[in-house]
Amino acid sequence: MTTESLRVPVSGTQLGGRRHVRRSTDNGTQVVLKQRPPAGKPLGRSLVLEARLQTEAAARFHGWHVPPIDPPLRCTQTVLTSTFYDDMVTAERFFTQPHLLIAVARQLGIAIAWLHTSQRQRVAELPLAAIETPPVAPISLSAVADHSEATLELAALLHREDFAGLLEGADGTAQPEVFVHGDLKFDNVLSDRAGYGVKIIDWECAGRGAAIIDLAAFSASLIYEGIRLGAVAAQRSAQDGMMRADVETTKAWTAISAFFASYREHTKAAKLDVHSLIRLGAWFLLARATSYTDAIGAFDRLPKMLVRVAHNMATKPVLFERRF
Repeated sequence: MTTESLRVPVSGTQLGGRRHVRRSTDNGTQVVLKQRPPAGKPLGRSLVLEARLQTEAAARFHGWHVPPIDPPLRCTQTVLTSTFYDDMVTAERFFTQPHLLIAVARQLGIAIAWLHTSQRQRVAELPLAAIETPPVAPISLSAVADHSEATLELAALLHREDFAGLLEGADGTAQPEVFVHGDLKFDNVLSDRAGYGVKIIDWECAGRGAAIIDLAAFSASLIYEGIRLGAVAAQRSAQDGMMRADVETTKAWTAISAFFASYREHTKAAKLDVHSLIRLGAWFLLARATSYTDAIGAFDRLPKMLVRVAHNMATKPVLFERRF
């Protein structure tokens, strides 16, 4: 789901490139309306399960003045509605204002620390988190038609580089389970334009899993955005692209450091398996590359740069450990 700064008609406006996610109204309240995907599309998790997870996550923030999660307004087997935050923007908007990006990252660190450490005894009742999966394993013949030619090219490269072996066991399954969001990328983190009032949306992947799932997902999404901005600049010239990528990824790493400092402070210096975290970050970068190649249909500069960075993270985690 995304929010836009411009006012648009509320009837049936498609959001996030997904036809089954629209802006609408519910008893006079502007909402995001999710419906079952169109016929022929994978159903994934049920809307009822997503609503339950979002509601339970919201309950864990009992006592917060402005909770970062709101329960759904309404849910059935076919429809789920959540508040549409018309006055909020997604976190990547703050790349032009690094001090606000850092402020948002710090607030998010507190919120996720609270989610991970509250009511641990009820974690076992949750389903497993459903994290995104890049094609590090061979794509079955029955699933080939579901992907673009660019994704098949990406998959071939991932197989040649043996990413399945490089990232084996990077999902943190051997670590203690907590309640995780499961898809904590910057697209799902909203804030007002002053960098306050963080909201976390899109809980369809949530469930029990290792804490590093959320930490790696958010970190990878910021790294992705820095690389993406560099790839856009590279359309003008390769030198512009390198300079822009360097500037933007520096902003990303600064925000990541603020996020982790805040998270550690509010989990009482929780020990993290940093090398597993870095390798899982590589996993999420490849998942972002896959989303890009499927959506855009091109295996161009951006996914190639993501693969290169992911390879370095997977094979040389020691080079990155101080950043976390």
